[in-house]
Amino acid sequence: MAGIEILREKIAGKSIEDIGRTNPKDFTRERKMGLRDLIYYSLNKKGLCTNMETNNFFEKTEKDISITAQSLFDQRVKLNPKVFENLNDTYLSAFYANYPDEVQTYNCINKFYDVYESEKC
Repeated sequence: MAGIEILREKIAGKSIEDIGRTNPKDFTRERKMGLRDLIYYSLNKKGLCTNMETNNFFEKTEKDISITAQSLFDQRVKLNPKVFENLNDTYLSAFYANYPDEVQTYNCINKFYDVYESEKC
């Protein structure tokens, strides 16, 4: 299974809700932009202004909704940044499980660099 599909499953799963909340009461009600939408929004940002980003996001999701910058900011404050660490760990674990040769290459390069730096001193 590709890394993107694994991330989609992880975001759709129940465990992401527990990780993504800074407070247990956050993201319990149905909102215009809930937890999963906020995660997808954050992952798909392209550096545009907030209004353009939200318009593009809701066009891609085919929802006819508009959200103010202030309410988006309020939702982002409630999002625990550890959710992105968890998604990153999940993605990298899947990647290196599928490509074990790259892990060995990286370890060899890393060991060579450590040896080279210690001999240099």
